[in-house]
Amino acid sequence: LLASGQKGDNSDVLIWEADTKNKRFKLSEHDHQVSIVDFSHDDKLLISIGNQLDGKLFIWDMSSGCIVATTNVSQIFMAGIDCGVFGGFAKDIKGRATYKYQFATGGSKRLAFWVLDPHSGELAYEMASTGTFVREYTCLSYSMDNEKYLFAGTSSGELCSFQVKNRILVFAQPVCSKGVNSVAAISQDRVAVGGGDGTMVVFAVQDQLIQQVARIDCFGGVNAIAPSPDGLEVLAGTDRGFVYRMRSNDLSYMLLAESHVKDVLSVEYSQGNSEKFLTCSADGTIKLWDANEYTVSIRCSVYQAGYPMCSYFTDEIILSGWSDGKIRAFRTDNGQALWSIDNAHQGGVTAIRLSHNMKFIISGGAGGEVRVW
Repeated sequence: LLASGQKGDNSDVLIWEADTKNKRFKLSEHDHQVSIVDFSHDDKLLISIGNQLDGKLFIWDMSSGCIVATTNVSQIFMAGIDCGVFGGFAKDIKGRATYKYQFATGGSKRLAFWVLDPHSGELAYEMASTGTFVREYTCLSYSMDNEKYLFAGTSSGELCSFQVKNRILVFAQPVCSKGVNSVAAISQDRVAVGGGDGTMVVFAVQDQLIQQVARIDCFGGVNAIAPSPDGLEVLAGTDRGFVYRMRSNDLSYMLLAESHVKDVLSVEYSQGNSEKFLTCSADGTIKLWDANEYTVSIRCSVYQAGYPMCSYFTDEIILSGWSDGKIRAFRTDNGQALWSIDNAHQGGVTAIRLSHNMKFIISGGAGGEVRVW
């Protein structure tokens, strides 16, 4: 199954069958925005949580689409819930699994451990005990060793571990700057952490002991981590449109896919060659693509220069018009900047072409002027 949450008035949760791509349920109880969806470990239940304005939490039965339990969390989490995750069956005092489900939610500088009775729909929660340690929690993952621990990433760049049985903080390990965006337990004693600064780290964790195993830098903040069932590999997605496939033991990787993350403003083939094409995006990048494999061979960007609005390229040079009014040229073989024309057009360069003899450039601007260079 696949679940997706919508944003806007009368936001719905849609449940899809992954193999047939058919919609199974449309769950219409949220307003404003569905911020979090997560399946239980046995796929029998789904949790959906709305944003701060919505303030609702629902547990859904995936066999019927009916509500199992619901509660208003706006009084518990005043500023809304930022993260939530199911964690298998709740354990009794001897550590044995019961018929009740457990999950955790974080936000508003609070962390709550929940227990659900699926028969009666009763929900109960307890807050984590952190003393003077106050953090904003951004992502959660239960450990794989019988869900003894809950790992939580913070906006201040730390990986925290909480003992589920006693709801107490075990350790807080600094990881990165710009906050921890994603965390995932990948084996009995390993956890992967993705940072907003592009850091990707794997730690070996044994109760209170934590040791770094591998560390790399990705292009863009690591917003999502998905381990393979055997824990040997992980997929990592970044806010710059990159998806990496990594080995969990040393984080050696291959790039699976990449894309623009904002509007694509221009698409160009070179004259007489259909094997390569060029795209410009409002995310500030120019990408030269191989049309046979749909992979990017060259990337061009300029720090704090607005974004490219138009482009043209040959086998040797990439010409581009930018929103800051400049015309910029890059090498086709390595993307290195060659030269630029300042103040080419006020308000941005909206069109650009190269003459047939490759001696002149014609450009158009947002103000309606056409110029030859």
